[in-house]
Amino acid sequence: AIIAAHRLDHPSSSARGEIRITFSSPFDATLCDAYRWPLEAGDDLRAISASISAFLRECRLDSVLVVPDTQPDRHPARTHESLLLTVADLAAIGPASVRGNGGAAGRH
Repeated sequence: AIIAAHRLDHPSSSARGEIRITFSSPFDATLCDAYRWPLEAGDDLRAISASISAFLRECRLDSVLVVPDTQPDRHPARTHESLLLTVADLAAIGPASVRGNGGAAGRH
């Protein structure tokens, strides 16, 4: 699982950004699913982070990576698509920019 904050570029949304939780496979790049948590001005990011982290621990995921920098809304190469980070995308971001509890990109 990859957790990242994204700024939203489309003015039709009342949300100012969102947290995206992406599940992907290092073995098959076509397997990807994502969930979005829209963020409003008064949201408590610590409470949201704690809720997401607790849920993923309950799911017993071996690899949860957190991207600390805010990511763009759209994929840079395919601007008609939302950016949903996968294991393959982490190489472009760089391992120093990712925190995690497992997986090659998350090890320090």
